[in-house]
Amino acid sequence: MQKNLFIVHSSITLRMARAVVQYEQLAMEDCIFLLDRGYRIDQSAARTYDISDLSLSVFRWQGREKLWQTFQTNRRHHAELRRLLEQEVGASYQLYLPHSWSYTYLALILHPLCKRYFFIEEGTLTYNPDLSIYDHHPALLRHAALKALLTACLGPQFPVFPQPLQFDHPKYDGCYGISEQSFPTLPAAGKHVLPPPFEHHPAYEDIQHILIPGPWIELNYCTVEQYRTLKTALFQYFVDQGIRTLHVKFHPLQYHRQESMPVFYEIAGQFADRIELVELPADTSPEEIAFSSSADFYLAYSSVTIYASQFGCRVLSYARPMYAHWPAFRRVFDNLPAVVTENMSFLDLELS
Repeated sequence: MQKNLFIVHSSITLRMARAVVQYEQLAMEDCIFLLDRGYRIDQSAARTYDISDLSLSVFRWQGREKLWQTFQTNRRHHAELRRLLEQEVGASYQLYLPHSWSYTYLALILHPLCKRYFFIEEGTLTYNPDLSIYDHHPALLRHAALKALLTACLGPQFPVFPQPLQFDHPKYDGCYGISEQSFPTLPAAGKHVLPPPFEHHPAYEDIQHILIPGPWIELNYCTVEQYRTLKTALFQYFVDQGIRTLHVKFHPLQYHRQESMPVFYEIAGQFADRIELVELPADTSPEEIAFSSSADFYLAYSSVTIYASQFGCRVLSYARPMYAHWPAFRRVFDNLPAVVTENMSFLDLELS
């Protein structure tokens, strides 16, 4: 019996996976959720496998001193992924995934057991009208060297720079979004628009302020000290605004890597007598908080902005000092789609 594999790495991809199962009337016993980026599910009617530790890293010339280490790790992880597909899944499958620019996800697409694949909405990338910003144009010699290394490691079918949403592959068969604006770069044929996959939760109605700290250390956007300075300024802002209770939703990568969370709680401890901190469970959906409440969202940037603004919540971004002082963050922020940046108000934080 053919299986249905879903990449689940966030609250939105989890809810999109469930929505597709319902929309297509798929049998749950034939569905498998592949958890990535440390995302956790407490309960699932589908079988789950965690592939967070089986990531295939991109070869980059700038990191050539680590090429051999990356080569060995990728070979090992690729073998483990193939074993998972051939022994644990053990059948042909359709794949539902948020994007195709990960070697890990490409390995799932390119495996002979994969018969078709579909993209599912995940947030920011889904709404970007210009994917050329992700193009790479390395020197020919460097590209040839990286291609030779990649071919020896994973096989000739892997491109050096994967496309974010590759639709010109013979296995591509469509996409699933929740608005007519979803996937503007993909062909209209095979595009499915589903109702928003969010539920109203009475327990969320009283949430007034929610902070999304972001995995900025984990993504190498900043140093620990820069992160500490930013969060201290942010907590001082909350105190000045008279905010006494603050709900916090960490990114799956923060749980998985545990680099920024200890720093965050160190800073929060300095304000514990003035602000009560409520950490939301890892599987909480920020989108469903927006759907169920009138909360103010505090974040740098996030796909949550798209949904929170649609549901009438305010989105307040603390990105300005990050943009001014963190070059790596600036490069990412400059390429965000307008549907994110135009639906945020920006805070003026003073960094000490």
